[in-house]
Amino acid sequence: ADRGLLQRNAQADAMGVLRATIAALALEHPVKVPPNRDDALAQAYRLLGVTPTIVAAWHRLRSGQRPVLPRKSLGYAENFLTMLQGAPPPASAVKALDVALILRADNELNPSTFAARVTAATGADVYGSVLAGMSALAGPRHGWHTRNVMQALEEIGAAEQVAGWVRERMARKGKIPGFGHQVYQGEDPRTGLLRGLAESECQRAGIWDLYKTARELEVTVHRETGQFPIVDFYLAPLYRAIGFPVDLFTTVFAVSRMSGWVAHILEQYGDDRLLRPRAEYIGPVDLEYRPIR
Repeated sequence: ADRGLLQRNAQADAMGVLRATIAALALEHPVKVPPNRDDALAQAYRLLGVTPTIVAAWHRLRSGQRPVLPRKSLGYAENFLTMLQGAPPPASAVKALDVALILRADNELNPSTFAARVTAATGADVYGSVLAGMSALAGPRHGWHTRNVMQALEEIGAAEQVAGWVRERMARKGKIPGFGHQVYQGEDPRTGLLRGLAESECQRAGIWDLYKTARELEVTVHRETGQFPIVDFYLAPLYRAIGFPVDLFTTVFAVSRMSGWVAHILEQYGDDRLLRPRAEYIGPVDLEYRPIR
């Protein structure tokens, strides 16, 4: 049944497919709400396992290939790449993806994690809380940074074209994808690790020009604006080198962030309070009531 759901939606948006499939799986694993700790842990472990499996299976089905079953003998990152590509990945790609998944697992109360915690605070189960976070991640202002960086790199084309592209973008006051974090004032502490991984993996994959373009873009933007690249910036060439299609980049983010989401959700269950932010009305007052008719 799950395979049929994936096949029928072979041309759909990747995050939409992931959310719909997880919602369908929730029907197979209902729990009393609010869930007790054992039920919550069982749902959390289930979600950690099925998320990369769903992403990989859907990609293979839409490509006309048979899904690859996960193997207990493989680690998390290696399983994900093997299920996606149908063959054992290079050891360096496994290591790079493992690091990338860990670095993106959590980043305090980002929009998707906040959405998941607010939902968990109502007593909703883990599936429902994760789906709230996943819906927030699907929004372009949150989950599209890496794919936007890749689009920019492809638009630039070569390192020699970076300066002109940046000047043109700045002249029309356009935002340059992958720069300016809302929290970090200096360089994102994760960037250095990902820069090194992207460099080595782009060399291995034979796409060195892509890395050179990314590196030149980082140097140029920092020189012109003082902005540093965010964590998503070097994930774009890294994901391309590892072998992820661009339209799967946000689902890879969901695979990474799933461990952070479920950890926050389980923690929120331990605080028996509703998260209820306040709002201040600043609209017009003393208006005359008029019936709709």
